[in-house]
Amino acid sequence: MRMRAVRFKMTVANIGLTALLWLLCTLTIPGPSEAEIFFDSNFESCNVGTGNDFPCEGWDDFGIEKIVAPDHNSIEITNSLSFSGSKSVKGTFVNAVGGINNPSIWRNHTSTKHYFFRFATRQSPGFKIATNGHTKMVRFLDTTFGYPIPVLVYRYGTYQIVMEAPYDQADAYLLNSGVVPSQTSWDQVEVELLLNTPGQSNGLIRLWVNGVLRGETLNRQWIGPTPTSKCGNGNNTCPSTWSVKATQIFIQAGLGTIHYDRFAVGNTRIGLTTGQTSSDSTPPAIPSGVRAP
Repeated sequence: MRMRAVRFKMTVANIGLTALLWLLCTLTIPGPSEAEIFFDSNFESCNVGTGNDFPCEGWDDFGIEKIVAPDHNSIEITNSLSFSGSKSVKGTFVNAVGGINNPSIWRNHTSTKHYFFRFATRQSPGFKIATNGHTKMVRFLDTTFGYPIPVLVYRYGTYQIVMEAPYDQADAYLLNSGVVPSQTSWDQVEVELLLNTPGQSNGLIRLWVNGVLRGETLNRQWIGPTPTSKCGNGNNTCPSTWSVKATQIFIQAGLGTIHYDRFAVGNTRIGLTTGQTSSDSTPPAIPSGVRAP
């Protein structure tokens, strides 16, 4: 009986030690990164059409617009049209040929490998696309200006994502939503970009318009396996260290105006500006992407 009691006490002690070790391991193992919305700009605190509209709510031209395009009003805060509240950003496109006077405003934010953005946008009636069929709207950047560079564009009549110089193919990659931008009402556009683990093909892009998934591409290798990996026929660098650190509203090539409102960025799905996140996961009915010529 005495031997059994000793063995029982040792068993209880072992169970207690195991539980303690499990608890310590649980507390010291790092968990997944916390989901966060970095910002959601409604532009309501911004000055309207003063020529000194920026910096405002973290957005600034950082001197680029003042140098490249002296007409500051090519990007301005306006109260003539808004999605929510009374103000929005108005971009005036004055040249349908790319490469000339490309003003922009920027918003730096937390560096992330898993990037989400959402905004409301509306074109002016009769807006004309660039002569090359490629009007840039929003770019997602590493502030070191490495590649790839994902860009939301109005291309040949629809919202598309262009991935410039990805690691896993020589030319640009295109993801087509098949949705024509509205010139009579607001669209809400969302993008998810997941950069791959270096050396693996587990990256993706998804594109929603008005809460409906319109295109996706999976199992991609956007960035290279090393900090010096080359891409784009060897002319560019796609470093393994690349991440999204800034979002840029880019006024390049077109005729007319585009308004931007409720611009939000984070590392988690943000959803529509009503606060409702669509649960739709239906695969798109249109082709999910084609290679650029």
